[in-house]
Amino acid sequence: MRWAEVRIRLESLRPSERRTLLLLARLPLLTACATADLDGLQSVGSVYRRLYRLLQAGVVHILPTRLPAGPALTASRSGHTPDMFYLSDAGLAAVALDQGADLPALSRKNHLRRDDILSLVPGLPYLAATYSLLAALMSAGRSDGAGNADGGWPCLLALERPWRRRFVPLTASSPVSLRLPAYAAVGWGARAGGYLLVPDLATFPLTDMQRVASRLFDYRALEEQRGRGQVFPALVVATTDPGRQSAWTDLLEDARAARSDAPLRAHVTTWPALRVQPASALRGALPREDWASTPEQLIQRLCLPRRSLPAPAARVPSLVGNRVLPALAGVRFPSEIAGKKRQQAPGDPGEMLAAHVLGAMALSLTPSDRQMLDMIGRHAFLTVQQLVSILGGSAASVCGRQRRLEVLGFTRCVRSVELGDADAPLADHILLELTVPGLQVAGAQQGLTLSQAVRRNGLAGGGPERPVGQRQGLVGTLRHTVGANDVFAGLYDLARRRVSAGHDDAVLEWRGPAVCVAGRLRPDGYAVYRCDGVPFGFFLEYDRGTMKGRGYRKKFAAYYAFLEAERYRREYDACPTILVVTSDGAAEARIARAALAAGIGRARVPRLLLTREGRLNRRGAAGLPPQHILAPIWHEPGSLGAGQPPWPLRMQA
Repeated sequence: MRWAEVRIRLESLRPSERRTLLLLARLPLLTACATADLDGLQSVGSVYRRLYRLLQAGVVHILPTRLPAGPALTASRSGHTPDMFYLSDAGLAAVALDQGADLPALSRKNHLRRDDILSLVPGLPYLAATYSLLAALMSAGRSDGAGNADGGWPCLLALERPWRRRFVPLTASSPVSLRLPAYAAVGWGARAGGYLLVPDLATFPLTDMQRVASRLFDYRALEEQRGRGQVFPALVVATTDPGRQSAWTDLLEDARAARSDAPLRAHVTTWPALRVQPASALRGALPREDWASTPEQLIQRLCLPRRSLPAPAARVPSLVGNRVLPALAGVRFPSEIAGKKRQQAPGDPGEMLAAHVLGAMALSLTPSDRQMLDMIGRHAFLTVQQLVSILGGSAASVCGRQRRLEVLGFTRCVRSVELGDADAPLADHILLELTVPGLQVAGAQQGLTLSQAVRRNGLAGGGPERPVGQRQGLVGTLRHTVGANDVFAGLYDLARRRVSAGHDDAVLEWRGPAVCVAGRLRPDGYAVYRCDGVPFGFFLEYDRGTMKGRGYRKKFAAYYAFLEAERYRREYDACPTILVVTSDGAAEARIARAALAAGIGRARVPRLLLTREGRLNRRGAAGLPPQHILAPIWHEPGSLGAGQPPWPLRMQA
């Protein structure tokens, strides 16, 4: 393609189509719905027609991939996942001509080249959430305080994604880093405001944001001392449910109270509220007279080199190519990386793929593939049968999906030669874990780097040559790991059966053991089960009867101290029940004595219920499947041999 042809295409575009090209130059991989909100339009149909005219003109392409359904992604009216658009070579050249900028510098500064687009693919769910929050904010600003759509036409003045700052706090001598998903400056007519955007998909424990909140106050104090005359950006958070919304508010208040500082300008809302009525959900985030800025103060001016008009006969450089989709046949974990054998400490992410190589591999992932990657990454060494219980569907479909992920190099099966003598009974099971590329994708779709995902979400795997996270510890107690996973997997199957019988049940959350660690408190997992519309949280202690009484007393003393210090309030909606599943009656009695001894002199003790694995796996008289955790199979420590209440205690058998 030559520059003369690009100029002809540019001159044939309408002003609205040029505006859409400029928007895609700032925000690649936009959907039509997000484009409508960002452009201030009410009709999505007109945006679809505009985008497909640009597609026919050859200035935009559609990314050939699919997104998983989530709280932040709105499907199109036809029910299909919306298309995602990005600039082609002709589109990049048209924007460069329109702005009088150097084409290579423009594509490099805005990250619009082929490898840049591919590097976005692993984290598409989180990218879509960021765009959805920005689009909702811009759409909400069109409304005045009374809800009328005359607040001004929205305009994106500045964008940083991610927003990074490295600074020295006023009370410290060494620099610290601060990172948030995005910063955007938005104008509506004569009004404008700067915003730090945090799309929260509940992919990590909220306590990990305490340090970020503290550093945000430090950075604001530093900016106020510098006296640059600009209003500090407001923090806008969209999260999954009212409980987590309240936790965000408490977290920001705790950070403020710890330094006796003025509160941040912050607004926390939920994704369901944004979908129903963004103007109402984000009304508190819109600029007011006491902190509003003018558009001239916030506009971002990119220092791109200017260049003279290119020769009409000169060729346009190929920075994107016809399509970003490469030939995926044979794309696997590179042999030059796989061949490296070296010992690593747990948590070392090992040899990682370049972002664009990983993106090329991730292009063929379906929503169900991404769901499987997330589940195996958080809970290593799941069996195929456990995945059938968790994800639903048939064993054949789950096996087919797993084989496809293995061909792509994202998963691996634990070989029988890797099992010790004690784990020989597991040789008949297919145990799955993620490779390093699979872990990279699982972390990216949570909005985290691999190191962050290992630290925050307990991702583990990588194989024996490149262990990541707590893989070594999980392998050392493999039968215990598989047994604990079996209890949680049974919850998903039970919830599905109860839903088909007319109940409102679901597994709302399942955290692995690495995420639940709090000092000496080390449960085997945490889950929230919604039973008939009411959520109940619990810690699981899966015991194989190998511990002495002294060890049990220390274990339960850690639980009781955790309750007395009320540390659970920062991480959980209420104090979780402790469910102990043990191997036999002798171990059950030993655990009961230890729990009672550890509670002597304590002002408060958590609710603790015991059962044996044989009871848990036995079919109930009502036809409930194995692992019917809601059945009356539980004992309290002081009532062994008495009546067996169900869990939760309010339920009837």
